[in-house]
Amino acid sequence: MISTDINNDKNLDLAVTNSDDGSVTLLLNNGAGIFTTSTLNSVGIELGFLITADFNSDNNADLAILDTYAYTVNVLLGYGNASFLYNISYQLTFDPLYIAATDFNNDNKLDLAIISNDDYSTTILLGLGNGNFDSDPKDVDTESALWLLSYDFNGDHNQDLALIAQEDDNIIVILGSGNATFLTPLSNIVGGFPYQVISSDFNNDTKQDVAVINQDDGELQVLFGHGDGFFDTPITYIVGKLPSCVVAMDFNSDNILDLAVSNIQDATVVVLFGTTNGSFVIQQTYKFNGSPTCVTSADLDNNGYPDLIVTNTGNNTVSIFFNNGSGTFIYSKDYKVGRTPNFLTIGDFNNDKNIDLVTANSGSNNISVLINNGNGSFSNVTNYAVGKGPIYVSVGDFNNDTNIDLVVVNGDSDSISILFGVGNGIFQAQRTYKTGANPTSVIVGDLNKDNRPDLAVTNSKSDSLSVYVNICKG
Repeated sequence: MISTDINNDKNLDLAVTNSDDGSVTLLLNNGAGIFTTSTLNSVGIELGFLITADFNSDNNADLAILDTYAYTVNVLLGYGNASFLYNISYQLTFDPLYIAATDFNNDNKLDLAIISNDDYSTTILLGLGNGNFDSDPKDVDTESALWLLSYDFNGDHNQDLALIAQEDDNIIVILGSGNATFLTPLSNIVGGFPYQVISSDFNNDTKQDVAVINQDDGELQVLFGHGDGFFDTPITYIVGKLPSCVVAMDFNSDNILDLAVSNIQDATVVVLFGTTNGSFVIQQTYKFNGSPTCVTSADLDNNGYPDLIVTNTGNNTVSIFFNNGSGTFIYSKDYKVGRTPNFLTIGDFNNDKNIDLVTANSGSNNISVLINNGNGSFSNVTNYAVGKGPIYVSVGDFNNDTNIDLVVVNGDSDSISILFGVGNGIFQAQRTYKTGANPTSVIVGDLNKDNRPDLAVTNSKSDSLSVYVNICKG
């Protein structure tokens, strides 16, 4: 699903591919948050990923759609009135997985990059600027890429590629020459099964570096960038069993980035201090009673130092560790929440300018609200019943009373729950709204330009979108 202005009326419209019948459904916004539907039939056979861009420079939204049965890229040129010229079809030799548009050869014409679902290689189709693309695809050796990024790594204003090749345990950089050809891949061997990568300048030389966690080897590896697309040999730090998440933050106030890594299997969070030369020193390992799947950081006690917050699915808690100002974290408390907390959101629920917490608990069909006392301690958890299998929670002021409200996606009961905030940390009982089958996420935004937040919910099993227009007069 993509959002764009399909008919040039300055309202946000939607387009959704239908894999079962090879059609595309257009949902046209009339400006009041009401959508009318139309269907583009016979676009393909089994349609997959969809993107939008202006491929022929006529200021109208065009579409590029992958057909995973016919092995094609289908381009539909928009007339600007919700009708399209179609199909301009380009045959591929593989099952396409993902598509992106960018200008690889600096001719101010959009090109297409397609990743294969067979071997995760990458193919480039050069744009001609008139909505057509070169029928001779350019294959790029990306060595089974499962993650792809386009970036100018060597400062020559040409688009380069960086990717993770999980099957080969590599991070690969491929430098673009500016004419849609690419130089020999620069392969950087890392540990087993690279899982997550973040990028920053860890050694303060104004050149981009990368840090990767490798799940098979329990490693964190840092690779320093030369500024020319090349990276040093990885510096390896053993962090724990099955690392799941890494976050960069200045924990000890020395203006140098530090790192924290959560490890699922041995239930730890490891903090590593950064040095001026970009190396890291394992400062401390913090043990948890549970299974920490992610770690994040925020200043909970208002002392100017970032603290650690960890959700634990093993013992159904949120763990708080305070930063003493030197980057040492002092365990405060585990706060019991509902069963299987799988999502966490923060906000100021009682208008006291302190960070409060709310978790969605899929195992107990409720949410847990924890109010910050102002010193980083939290009052007793308050649980609010929602639908079955809550998997997502978001915040917004839905009734325009300046208090934060909550919207919860209930994956197993095909509904969303709205809980209005009173402003003192208490929420009213849920109001439920039916969605399509198996809702997965919610978007909060003003769809009809009345300065009130509306909701759009994606439903995976029913292949539909549920739109809720806010009619509150508050």
